[in-house]
Amino acid sequence: MAEPARLSRQPDLELGFQEASREEVLSQWAEDVEAAGVNLLRGPQYDVLEIGGEAGEFVVRTRGGESFTTESVLIAIGMQGNLRSFGVEGDDLPHVTYQLDDPGAFGDKRIVVVGAGDAGIENALALVEHDNEVAVVNRRDEFDRAKARNRMLI
Repeated sequence: MAEPARLSRQPDLELGFQEASREEVLSQWAEDVEAAGVNLLRGPQYDVLEIGGEAGEFVVRTRGGESFTTESVLIAIGMQGNLRSFGVEGDDLPHVTYQLDDPGAFGDKRIVVVGAGDAGIENALALVEHDNEVAVVNRRDEFDRAKARNRMLI
């Protein structure tokens, strides 16, 4: 991950960007958010069910039944909320997964990672660190969809 050195919209939030693995970046962001005193609530009980009010005084209602009033609302989504299955027989077997939450949960295994974009490469590299034999399936000759750092590492 190589992005701007600072978030220009939040100069008071010391949330930096530097080339690192996904795990390292997320760990650093968690430390930075805590150091900035951000009141970060996470977990399924904080899934947002409804946002009401208006700019400067939003009311956010959560799955856990709590309501919060806030000046701003940030909604963050990513492609992982829209996972694609293979669409073939057997793609729902217990040993097939479409999201890697904890590479440490796998050790001394033979694993195939399908896809050679950034997520696929980062997952493969994280799995290798836990003594797994990992093969990456890529339908192209090059890893052209990945960032330069990931192409170099793979």
